Amino acid sequence: MLKRSTLPLRPRPAMDESIGGFLHRLFSLHGHHIPEELTRALCTSPHQSAFNDFGDQFFDLPSDAAWLRAQHRLKSAIPEPWRSRRTSSPRLCPRCLVERGHHAGYWALPWVTVCPRHRTRLRELCLCGRTLYWATLEMNWHCLCRRSLLDDDTAQSTALNCRLSEVIIRRAQQHPERLSAYLAWLHFTSQLVSRLQPAKEKSRGPQLHLEVLSQPLPQLRQWLAHGIRATYTQPGGGVHLPELGKQAAGHLALDFAA
Repeated sequence: MLKRSTLPLRPRPAMDESIGGFLHRLFSLHGHHIPEELTRALCTSPHQSAFNDFGDQFFDLPSDAAWLRAQHRLKSAIPEPWRSRRTSSPRLCPRCLVERGHHAGYWALPWVTVCPRHRTRLRELCLCGRTLYWATLEMNWHCLCRRSLLDDDTAQSTALNCRLSEVIIRRAQQHPERLSAYLAWLHFTSQLVSRLQPAKEKSRGPQLHLEVLSQPLPQLRQWLAHGIRATYTQPGGGVHLPELGKQAAGHLALDFAA
């Protein structure tokens, strides 16, 4: 298998650079697309052997170790409903790619739809209408239609979208060891919002989700406590959470206990 140490150019990854983004930058510098076997491994779940073999075998420089561990942990924190899409289809901020020169791993996290730095929506589509995929991305951030994805035509985002993206990215930076449980709780909270939403407010569903999920942690704790009691209280007074994953339940005391 191809190894990074055999390539003539050896740029260092930025600590917040995504694995896909670094591979794209690395092979673009060499005038090539990402090799197919690496693209397949990149788009595989972090828990499957292809991804682990890819990381262990290709990234063989000792200087990559800390960065690779951090990006593995970030990707592994993404809940299952999003994992397949987020590992194969990148979001990006054209301005950041121009100014900072790399693709941030945080852009792959669920509900992160805005670049907090520029307060613009992250791009998932080319202007030609194609969805972006690592497997079909042309060198130096170009679409299959040959249009540059660095052209700055991204729309301004709403305040709630921006706030939620900021909250999640800050959580990932400050408490990476708790990120998986935090995202699982956000997913669970989103399901509760749908259940508890009054019929007359169905039309503002997306807005209501943003209002709840983007709350500061103390307010989110209170909302969750109310939502859990309203939805899961048993006749005897106990609370049973059948949909809540073991990992999120195990971290309840760390993240959401009063």
